[in-house]
Amino acid sequence: QNMTAVAILAECAQDIVPAMAFSAQQRALAQTRNLATIAFEAGQHMVGYGSASSNYRLADKLIEANRLPGMRQVYDQFLTEWRRIGGGICCLYNTSNQYGLYGSWGLFEHSLQSFWDAPRYLGVIDYTIRNWNLP
Repeated sequence: QNMTAVAILAECAQDIVPAMAFSAQQRALAQTRNLATIAFEAGQHMVGYGSASSNYRLADKLIEANRLPGMRQVYDQFLTEWRRIGGGICCLYNTSNQYGLYGSWGLFEHSLQSFWDAPRYLGVIDYTIRNWNLP
């Protein structure tokens, strides 16, 4: 809770590498059984747990990190790495949800939010534009 929102965002970006290493292991296991590898309720989630689960100061920092423009690159990088390891369908959780003490879950914070103010959504769009016609 002493980290800045920028430092929290940097941690999110750094966590992609170990998360994808784990996902690649799961993909290899799935391939031995001739199964597809899919992601369900994918995307970052930052929320206090344990004694920090009701810490409003921490929640405010996490919300701020989710709103930073750099979250756009984090989502783009996540999806790019998911594709690189051979991941299949990736269902992101969820389209719209108000950010708060118990998490920041949506690509949008509310249904009327401008997409220009939604860095997660913009990261998904960046990825999609770059990869729309690839198999």
